[in-house]
Amino acid sequence: MSQEKLLTNMFMKAIALSTAFLCIACNINNSSNPASNSYTPYVTDLDGVFTSEDYLRIKDDKVVNAKNEEFYMRGVNVGGLFVTEAWMCATRMSHGRTDHLTLTNTLFERFGEEKTQNIWKEYRDAFWGEEDLENCEEMKINTLRLPFSYMTVDPAFHNVPKKEGQEFNFDLLDNFIEGTARYGIYVILDLHGAYGSQSGQDHTGQIISDVEDVDFYSNIEKQNKTIHLWEELAKHYKGVNSIAAYDILNEPGEKGGTTSQRHWEFFDKVYEAIRKIDE
Repeated sequence: MSQEKLLTNMFMKAIALSTAFLCIACNINNSSNPASNSYTPYVTDLDGVFTSEDYLRIKDDKVVNAKNEEFYMRGVNVGGLFVTEAWMCATRMSHGRTDHLTLTNTLFERFGEEKTQNIWKEYRDAFWGEEDLENCEEMKINTLRLPFSYMTVDPAFHNVPKKEGQEFNFDLLDNFIEGTARYGIYVILDLHGAYGSQSGQDHTGQIISDVEDVDFYSNIEKQNKTIHLWEELAKHYKGVNSIAAYDILNEPGEKGGTTSQRHWEFFDKVYEAIRKIDE
């Protein structure tokens, strides 16, 4: 198989595994929504070489930019940079398969908050760097799908430090987006792990052994926390031209099961919450 076909197949498989691919038609003028003005301005330029003309949206059945030029996404997943999956991250523990939450809690119990964050930083720096962006550019990749979880941005879970006056810390996502934007590469923000785990699988950052114990779709508190996270993401990234899409929730079925009404209703709630902030 040619390199081009391989890359295309990998990317399309990743999109097929996800059930919610939401191109957000952001309003470029942030001032139109008062809620967006309460956020601290970006430290980095998250648009890089992108301008408002590069902003992507859906027109009929096509992805187009502001000049109505059709855009074909060509790319790959970033993988386990922000949420580990044992099959690709070599993070198995002595008793076998583990998850990101267990790893974090183990580090926290042994070393405390600051060292835990430093260990995860070393892991991330080794997992992805400038050379990877250069390789993507050389392969003419134009889009990267970035898996993350609530732990990536919520300081209560020891992956990122607290920021004064802010509920979430979006620095890890910001820094990644800033890097890709310099190379003219779009990012799809892909929520792999919802609060409490939507599927009980390790891709969410939390393994739940029995499918009967996966209660996300009947647990209003977990759902509301996840919806709130997407609301804050929508506020933070409103008007950023280098973001191609929001992937609302990766592989939502409990223990890899099929989706049904309860799953679709949750996606509708998130979709509606995002649209109230960003048309």
